[in-house]
Amino acid sequence: MVTADVQRLQGVLSAIASDGVVTEVEAESLTDWLGGHDHLRQCWPYDEVESVVASAMRDHWIDPVEQKTLLEYFASFSPTDMNFDKPEKSTNTLKGVCAVAPDIVFDGHLFCFTGDSERASRDEMTTMVLDRGGQVRSSVSSKLNYLVVGSYGNPCWTYSCYGRKIEKAIQLRQQGEKIVIVHELDFFDAAA
Repeated sequence: MVTADVQRLQGVLSAIASDGVVTEVEAESLTDWLGGHDHLRQCWPYDEVESVVASAMRDHWIDPVEQKTLLEYFASFSPTDMNFDKPEKSTNTLKGVCAVAPDIVFDGHLFCFTGDSERASRDEMTTMVLDRGGQVRSSVSSKLNYLVVGSYGNPCWTYSCYGRKIEKAIQLRQQGEKIVIVHELDFFDAAA
């Protein structure tokens, strides 16, 4: 069932992009579909799609920059080249890859950090994890549970050019690993 639903999601994304426009109605319908299929959480590309759409629809309309971002992202699920006019590099930031309102469990789980935090040093964040029964690694592997992304990440992080740790985490998610990519604000909320 999960495999079929993930394939269905990829087909829906490709279909939405097929006419070269992502409308608010399509984004709202997709949001409803995602809400009815939350058993796909932590299965690629569910979390990423949910985050990208939630970010774009936060103000209930899709501006031109969000339109390009959604179209580029959704078209990437098409088996053929959609031939859209795409910018060589997206001007959008990393906000689309982090899980929306993730459940973060520290005890017995492995964490890794990337980017610089707006609130704490890497050592302070490591201490927070260790104090709560978790472990920290310096690199991404299939054993990792959470990759925490700092707000002051590399400015090159865009939908087509992630940092190496994020690229590796996304690659592992595509292979079925259950790595959750977490924004630092959600990390600090869970640690409070």
